[in-house]
Amino acid sequence: MHAGYFLTRAAERYSDRPAWMDAQRVVTFRQAAARVGRLAQGLLSLGGQPGDRVGLLVPNCPEGLEAILGPMQAGMAVVPMNSRLLPDEHAYMLNDSGAFTLIYAEDVVSHVARMRERLDTVKHFICIRRNTGGDLSYEALLEEQKPKGAMLTHRVLITMAEQFLLDIDPAAHWRCPSARRANHPRLRLGHLPPHSPRHRQRLPQCALLRPAADLRGD
Repeated sequence: MHAGYFLTRAAERYSDRPAWMDAQRVVTFRQAAARVGRLAQGLLSLGGQPGDRVGLLVPNCPEGLEAILGPMQAGMAVVPMNSRLLPDEHAYMLNDSGAFTLIYAEDVVSHVARMRERLDTVKHFICIRRNTGGDLSYEALLEEQKPKGAMLTHRVLITMAEQFLLDIDPAAHWRCPSARRANHPRLRLGHLPPHSPRHRQRLPQCALLRPAADLRGD
């Protein structure tokens, strides 16, 4: 299991809950997982391979979280860098790690320009926000990726069924066929009401629970 899977699992379980937010927007787990998946696909489309490095020069923002999880989901490693360092220091970190792509924010465009010529391994520059300066646009890269079909494992399907069952109140929909005659309360799943010796003879009728709607003719 890799860190990129955590977001996928959260999207399966809590799809409409907020994953992260800022003053302008709220991103649900479903939306976040979709964007991270498209980023992973985009990095692979640029020629990236599992084990490659992706440099990050991004402030704290939703795109920064995506930029961390996207490469991981593609099997790559991230090289996060402190924006307070000098261009020479960033250039050394990128060259030493062998990063093939640098994802950076638009407010450090001039900073990236000063170290661009000293980078030996970086082949692709991806700029977050609007002003790309001739580099790849982060949003354009995500929009170019088309959704792909995903194989659902038995474990995923079982988890989906369990989450569905958690939203069902069995006491509201099911009861024992003999409960009304014996004035017993509705059954709760896994708990049978106490029976007198006379009613214990009818216990096999309670073994199969039927919807309350089927008891109207009783």
